Amino acid sequence: MNHTTMTTLVSQALSQNAQMEDLDKLGILLAQIADLQQEADVLKDVFKNAGEGTYESALYKATVTLSQRSTYDYKQMVADMGITTAQLQQYYKPVASIAIRVTAR
Repeated sequence: MNHTTMTTLVSQALSQNAQMEDLDKLGILLAQIADLQQEADVLKDVFKNAGEGTYESALYKATVTLSQRSTYDYKQMVADMGITTAQLQQYYKPVASIAIRVTAR
């Protein structure tokens, strides 16, 4: 094995090791965020259950409001209007999306 090949192999091994470390760090951060989000959701529920209004502490101010919104029942609308899959295809717009899912081992 020549020097260039050995250097390349060492570089790849270091790169893979760095990726593994980055993945571990990402997984740990996501787990911490999930724990914190759960805790925040419980506290948000306390204020939601307290009702609409403004709540103030020494550091923060929170305002709880209730709003109503309307949505369309897309599936029912398509069925009632007799729209076919072929007709819907004319209006589809592809959208690129990249997702990263990290799970604990």
